[in-house]
Order: sequence, then structure tokens, then C-alpha cells
Amino acid sequence: MTNITSLTLSELVKNIKDKKLSSEETTKAYIERGEKSQDLNTYITEDFSNALKKSKIFDQKPNFDLKLPGVPMAVKDLFCTNGVKTTAGSKMLTISFQHMSQQSLRIFGTKVPFYLVS
Repeated sequence: MTNITSLTLSELVKNIKDKKLSSEETTKAYIERGEKSQDLNTYITEDFSNALKKSKIFDQKPNFDLKLPGVPMAVKDLFCTNGVKTTAGSKMLTISFQHMSQQSLRIFGTKVPFYLVS
């Protein structure tokens, strides 16, 4: 198979739905790519262990009715994400975001295999 990270989103979804690729396999490929490009300083917070955990859960009980089933994604740092540091790229805002209620921080829940905050 071709390099997973070079597939289009449509191809990725199709391969996961057809079980030619697993969410875990896909997630590992994107994590590896992210680790290789750390010099680019792309991510403020990496959540790779949670990403792998959620991809394994998806593979055990896949929900192919989702729009992007089993597809890893990055979430921009200006969106509050439960359990992940949010700064909006500002040291000044780090404190205010940390004090928000857990309820207001939940945006994706467990339906997304993982998120990387950039």
C-alpha cells in the first residue's frame, strides 16, 4: 500500500471503512510523521498516547456512520478541548483557559479517534 499519510481524506475513509487500514495503523503513521517534523514546531501540545488509545477503541468497536470514522485529526489550539492544554498561542491566556469548567471544555467527546492541538 502507498504511504498512509499521502492518501487523500476520501481514500483514507474508504480504506478504513473497507478495513484495508485500521484506525490504529493510520494513527501511528500520522504520529510518526508528526514526530519526524518536530523541527517545524507545529504542535503546542501533543496527545499521542491518547490518540493511540482512542484509535484502538475505535478498531474494537467501529462506528462507520461517523463523517470521518477512525481518522486522526489535529485541533487548532484556539479550541478548548477536554483534558488538553489550550493557550490560543498566548502565554497570557494559558491561565484563563485552565480555569474553565470541564463542561465547557468538551467539544468532540470520544467520537474522534484523537486530537493533536496545534
